[in-house]
Amino acid sequence: MQDITERIEKDIRMFQDSIEKMRGVELSAKEKEVYDLAVDYCSDAGAWLKKNDAYTSFASIS
Repeated sequence: MQDITERIEKDIRMFQDSIEKMRGVELSAKEKEVYDLAVDYCSDAGAWLKKNDAYTSFASIS
């Protein structure tokens, strides 16, 4: 079974790859708001992971 930290790191990478594909896409104001929230949650997931709080990190990236 995959270690939870590895799983979270994989999820963060997958999310970042998806966000990268969004570069240059024109978004409405509401879409931009949702996009920004998602990016913030991903950033939070990384920060929690660095603090060794895998459960909060996983909740942030899920």
